[in-house]
Amino acid sequence: MLRYTETPDKIVVFFTESTFHSESQIQEVGAGLIELCGLATTAGKRMLLDLRDVQFMSTAMLGKLVLLNKLVKRNKVVLQMANVERTIMEKFRLTRLNKVFWIIDDDDDPDLLATSVPLH
Repeated sequence: MLRYTETPDKIVVFFTESTFHSESQIQEVGAGLIELCGLATTAGKRMLLDLRDVQFMSTAMLGKLVLLNKLVKRNKVVLQMANVERTIMEKFRLTRLNKVFWIIDDDDDPDLLATSVPLH
């Protein structure tokens, strides 16, 4: 459900599913994000979540992102999100998570997606 690639300064995480609502999906993604946060911490890199293909997130998935945000802050890792679809951005606004997350303008580097590898 996750793919990632590393650049000299960041770990870019791509989501391979367009919707996240089942408990098993959310648990798997949460565990993968925690693992990648550990990698970013060890390597001293920032983490960029590329949400280009995500169309729907349940509140449980939003909760995983909030927990990830707390973890990265504790580990002094910078977390950014890019390519956020309009529907997801609206959900962030409604929950005021757009004030919590660092959402950057589209980080559209097609080479990064092409060189990404599956997590597990």
